[in-house]
Amino acid sequence: MSPEQIARDAADLAMRLLPLAVQGVGPMRADETQGQYMERVRGLAIDLWIESGPKAELTRRLAELMNSQVFVGILTAVEIEQSSTRAMLTLTVTRDGESVEEMIRTDRTDGPAGRALWETATGLIGHRVAIHKHMETRADPNKKYRCAKHIVDLGVADDVAEDIPAAPPARPTAAARPAPTWTAQSSHRVINQRRQGSSLADSRNEVMTVLERAGHSDPGYREAASAGIMDRASIDGADVTNLDILLHLARTTPPADSAAGRMISQRYGQQRERMSA
Repeated sequence: MSPEQIARDAADLAMRLLPLAVQGVGPMRADETQGQYMERVRGLAIDLWIESGPKAELTRRLAELMNSQVFVGILTAVEIEQSSTRAMLTLTVTRDGESVEEMIRTDRTDGPAGRALWETATGLIGHRVAIHKHMETRADPNKKYRCAKHIVDLGVADDVAEDIPAAPPARPTAAARPAPTWTAQSSHRVINQRRQGSSLADSRNEVMTVLERAGHSDPGYREAASAGIMDRASIDGADVTNLDILLHLARTTPPADSAAGRMISQRYGQQRERMSA
């Protein structure tokens, strides 16, 4: 592909991504300049482009859903499996004219996908739901297991037993991170304060730790990636309110030698150098 064609394709992509990025970023902050605002818009537009790539997390999840099967039942219980931190969903389904009990695990709840599905499921006990299940392979390729990838609320079941509690307490493991707290009498979630109320410095330290664990060995690249990720922090007073999202970005940061990685180094490496000068 010629440089001219690449430039035309990039311009067309920018025209489609900019409106989405402006909507996602929201209005300018009171303490930022037009240049700083546009840098946030550009950063989100780049993130959206990366997320649409063939190896992106969104692409992977959509592929799983496209290859999944759906079954419908009444969700009767949600518990945490102690050995794996996965949520165990218990449903009553109709098979051959009889009601039987089905159980299916989610992804691990110490990851964003499993945690989000678990949080949604805890508010749907007593509802009829549609579960998208995907067959996943264990270490032994000949052995597979069912994994719940998505849940759709079909409304309160009119034939649900009266003794099913509205929201029985989950039992996370000690090793798992603290869970959102909720009660049967309250439908809203109280977000854990460590995950959603960390200071800017503490949040940056966690991001750097995740980047290192993800295998990014170059300190300069980790600093640049951290600068880009922290640029997306939502701050309320002195607290970062979207730490889970920032840590997800850190876990999915592309390699330094990839096209996206070089873009991160060029954009945020220069920003880091300016700040330290």
